Amino acid sequence: MKRFVAAMILLSASLAAAQISPQFFAMHINRNTDPWPSTVGVQFSSWRSVASEVKWSDINTAPGVYDWTNLDKWLSFTAANGQTVLYTFYFTPSWASQCPSCTCNSGNEPPGGCYPPNDLNSDGTGTDQHVKDFITALMQHEGPGKIQYIEIWNEPNIPAEYGGTVAQLVSMARDVRQIAQSYDPNIKITSPPETGDGKGATKMLYLGAFLSAGGGQYVDVIGLHGYVQNPEDLITRINATLPRWRNTDRWANLSTSPKAAGANQALATQFLCRLTNSRDSLSATICRCCPRRCRGFTSLTTIRPRKAICGARTRA
Repeated sequence: MKRFVAAMILLSASLAAAQISPQFFAMHINRNTDPWPSTVGVQFSSWRSVASEVKWSDINTAPGVYDWTNLDKWLSFTAANGQTVLYTFYFTPSWASQCPSCTCNSGNEPPGGCYPPNDLNSDGTGTDQHVKDFITALMQHEGPGKIQYIEIWNEPNIPAEYGGTVAQLVSMARDVRQIAQSYDPNIKITSPPETGDGKGATKMLYLGAFLSAGGGQYVDVIGLHGYVQNPEDLITRINATLPRWRNTDRWANLSTSPKAAGANQALATQFLCRLTNSRDSLSATICRCCPRRCRGFTSLTTIRPRKAICGARTRA
């Protein structure tokens, strides 16, 4: 009995030391009054700004007027807790928008923000001075090293998120990169992250158009949002050779129905395992897990390179 207990203690210690690295996880956080996740045991490596009320329009409230209070608070949290920062450059202030009264995100956001600035023509020409001024102010205020990545817009293939042209997005990416890297040569620019399009949302037509229009030369990382039913579908979206990031992956069939809760849990668990497999096939992680083996489990634990086991079995 003592040997059994000792063996279980050793096994538990081994598994605890071999959890999946926090480097594989990033977070949106929408309230800075809550405890910071890593201080309550939720480890993650990077914070993405899009949900934190620090959009371009939140900060640049009028020409030449900037309110850095909220962004500074968020960056103080990341600096104190060791996370990198992915700042999403997104949402034009209404005073600078091509369509200041146009509805965005079904009316859930201030009008005009989903349109390009009014000094940028549909073919990408124009001064783009509003963007240049904001990125200059951002980099001058924060200085090098505080922001590691700047993401160009959010889900521009969705009309509610972006009402401009690909050419305008390429021009913004060019100017963001040129100015940001003049202040911090180590900062990386990530591409506009699309959610997938085409039949079954298994293609990345918008990304292809962005790259074909010359956008690839202005980004260091290709981002995409993996909203899929089948995690293997993500593989068909990968058609570029730059470093790949998936900064939002989600199972797209969640239900709030109590009757469906059990089935959802089982299916979501299999989704986790299959997603890990799809990441592995793209050399994005070292984890591998067979869906049959994962059926009925709730968590995934890496125990050695290219092998994995599942965590505690669920009970009724």
